[in-house]
Amino acid sequence: MDAYLGYGFTPHQDDISEKVFKFLSNIKILLSLNIPSGLDATTGRNYSSINPIATLTLGFVKQGLLITERKNIGELFIADIGIPIKVYWNILSDQWNLTYKKDSLETLYSAFKNNPIQKVKIVKNKVLKKSYWTI
Repeated sequence: MDAYLGYGFTPHQDDISEKVFKFLSNIKILLSLNIPSGLDATTGRNYSSINPIATLTLGFVKQGLLITERKNIGELFIADIGIPIKVYWNILSDQWNLTYKKDSLETLYSAFKNNPIQKVKIVKNKVLKKSYWTI
């Protein structure tokens, strides 16, 4: 299980992180929690050589998970952590509409009623140079 660094990761080099990245990169069956360690949640840039078979992200799909290469995240799943939909709309409404399909939040919350963990499909539109997600 990779849960060393997550959403708040900022790139920096230190001996401990490098050792952890090296250790985790040698694990063949690795699951990352929220966002793989060493992956920038906003830009999708990978600062490690960790390649999990799957990532279970919490609450919402981070932009970096959409942008990065598939090998950096493996299969993508999202878990409901109980944040009310109104909180997302109040905090993220302007950003959500720029980054994600407008109806994706309602679709996600409807799906969570049936199952608190959903598999995410990433759709890359090369013409528009945008990535979207669906469940």
